[in-house]
Amino acid sequence: MGLFSAFNQSNEVLKNLLVSLVQMLTETGYVNVDKNDFSSILSYEGESILGVGKADSEELAYEALDQALNNPLVSIANIDTAKGIIFQLFCKSEPKLSTYNGLIDHIREKITNKSVLIVPGVTLDPNLSSEIEILIVASGIDSNVDKQINTEASTSIKEDYLDESLTFVDSNEEVDTDIPAITRKLMANRALDINNI
Repeated sequence: MGLFSAFNQSNEVLKNLLVSLVQMLTETGYVNVDKNDFSSILSYEGESILGVGKADSEELAYEALDQALNNPLVSIANIDTAKGIIFQLFCKSEPKLSTYNGLIDHIREKITNKSVLIVPGVTLDPNLSSEIEILIVASGIDSNVDKQINTEASTSIKEDYLDESLTFVDSNEEVDTDIPAITRKLMANRALDINNI
């Protein structure tokens, strides 16, 4: 993909997200998601992601959901661990109950956190450019990158402290406990350096 094409695609994704968010928060739906729901979901600690997907027919609704769940602007967050999710369905005409329930069930199957709070919303918009549009807002997501960095740092620190070369005191010698171990080690090294001159 060319640089300018990538910028255009990113701009289009951001535009779709903003339009969908504003529509969800300002228009009254059949199943309404309001500002309080939005604030409640975003209050969970962790990563947050937003995704939007579109389909030209109700039969392709699951493809729209997959687009929303696999937002191209998100690379480190994994929705599997989300604590709160807003699922907003925009439709040009009345959807089937089975489609609506199936989409929510599909989201639940993807989430490993079984206590996840899912807030669903449905808005009928005859002027919609596509037949189906799905907005996903997920929060409280564990970041795999942060976990990996923390694990590596923790392992490095443990290895440093378990390194036998950092042992400061011979177990057989008497120790002045008023002098910190690091100071005793520095004093011992300095004495060795002086003796070698």
